[in-house]
Amino acid sequence: MKAKKMLLTLLLIIVTMGCEDNTGKKDCGCNNGVVLSNVTYDSFGGRAYHAQLFFDTLRHNNAWFVLINFPDSLLVGGVPQEALLKICNIDLPAISIITDTLTNKYKGASILFSGKLKALCPGEDFVGVQIPESHISQNYVIIDSLKKN
Repeated sequence: MKAKKMLLTLLLIIVTMGCEDNTGKKDCGCNNGVVLSNVTYDSFGGRAYHAQLFFDTLRHNNAWFVLINFPDSLLVGGVPQEALLKICNIDLPAISIITDTLTNKYKGASILFSGKLKALCPGEDFVGVQIPESHISQNYVIIDSLKKN
């Protein structure tokens, strides 16, 4: 009986060690299954846009981003409306074709892209202290395709 109990305990330990712990996984950011909106080469939420691909080391981001400016945006309090998108799929070959040829990755390159916007995790932001009048929206982006503009 003792051997049977020991074997059952050993089997239980092996099975539970093989189980994946999902408690630390987030359903937000790049892992979020919800697409907030789609971006096309000529439309960001129904608006024309200018996009800049660049590498950001400020605030310890150390990641590739897309900065969106809207040429039709009215200055609100003297500040233009913008969007800052952190790229989820940086290993996409179309991205490295551009990033590998940049002379200054901090200055970046003008691009057109299509992709899917994902929400940030609660309490997360890329720009540091949020100033209410800054009018910068922040999202993650999964890029489907892009080209230099």
